Amino acid sequence: RRLPIAPLLVKYEPNMPPGLNGQIELHATLRGPLKQPRKIEAQLRIPALNVAYNQVHIALAAPMTMRYSNGVVVVSRTEMKGTDTDLVIQGAIPLKSSRPMNIAANGAVDLGLLQTFGVGIRSTGRLTLHLTAAGEVSHPRMSGAIQLASASFLSETFPIAVESLNGTVRISGTRMDIQQLQGTIGGGNVAMTGFVEYSPHVNFNLAAQAQSVRIRYPQGISTLLDGTINFAGTPASSAVTG
Repeated sequence: RRLPIAPLLVKYEPNMPPGLNGQIELHATLRGPLKQPRKIEAQLRIPALNVAYNQVHIALAAPMTMRYSNGVVVVSRTEMKGTDTDLVIQGAIPLKSSRPMNIAANGAVDLGLLQTFGVGIRSTGRLTLHLTAAGEVSHPRMSGAIQLASASFLSETFPIAVESLNGTVRISGTRMDIQQLQGTIGGGNVAMTGFVEYSPHVNFNLAAQAQSVRIRYPQGISTLLDGTINFAGTPASSAVTG
C-alpha cells in the first residue's frame, strides 16, 4: 500500500532526476496451474497512482483494473489526469489466445513528463492522440491520428535542440502518413513529409527540408545546415539522397 515510486525507479534507472516523487498502491491475485498458462486467472488493481516532477504531475482519476483469463488481458476504462493531461485507455490484448486484439487510447499528454526519464532533459508541449488497434497482435490494424503542438526537447547529450514542433501523423490500416510536420529545430526551420508502411513488410519514403539548422557536434564545433534529404526503401535495402 502506498509504495513510494522514486526509490523503485532509481533502483533500475540511477539517472532519474532529483525532485521526482509519487506513490502507487497495488492489489494482485493469481490462481491456477503455472504449467498451463491458459488456465491461469489473475487480476491487478491499482487504486492509486500519482507522479510529480517540478510543476508537472499526473495521477489516476479512478482505480485501474486489469484482468487476465483464457489467455486474454482486459484493461478496464482507465483515465490519467494531470498537468495538461487527460488520457483514456481501454481494451483487450490476447497473450495466449487467438482472439483478436482491440485496444483504444484517446486524449492528450503533457510532454513535460519526458523530463522524468533522465537528468539533463527539458521538454514542453502537448501530444494529442486518438488511436485504435485491432486484429492480430503480430499484424495489427491501426487507425487514428497523433498531433504535436509546440513540442520542444533539449538534452545535454543530444546535439540538436527541438524548440517548436507542430504537426499531425495520420494512421490508417498499416500505414502512417506525416502531414504538416514542421517547426524550429536547432534555431532553423524544418519541414518533414512522407509515409511508413509497417505491415506485411516495412516500406518507407521520408523527406526533410532544413534551413539554417545548427548542430553542436562534436563538442566545441557548431555546424549550420541547409538542405533537402530523402530516405526511402526498406530496412534491408534503402537509399538516402539529397
